[in-house]
Amino acid sequence: MFDKSEMAAVALRKYLELQATLGLMQGVVIAFSGGVDSTLLLKVAVDVLGNEVITVTDVSETATLHENAMPPYARALNLGYMRISSSKAAMLAPN
Repeated sequence: MFDKSEMAAVALRKYLELQATLGLMQGVVIAFSGGVDSTLLLKVAVDVLGNEVITVTDVSETATLHENAMPPYARALNLGYMRISSSKAAMLAPN
């Protein structure tokens, strides 16, 4: 098992790898759920790519009103933002 300093070193290495990978891209579209993973990815992507980041959120009958609204982060960071319904996402998925 890792001790705290080993864990910090692993986390930093992975963070730097993520930054480097994103740096190879001209822009990204991030499926944003509001969870920890997509929030971290969005933060790093904006740090690396600026406003060449578009966020996409699924709109469904089971989503709360908060989840269906344009998130404040998208407005505050001047990011492109798109809501897409699950049924439309299924139509866009390759067979």
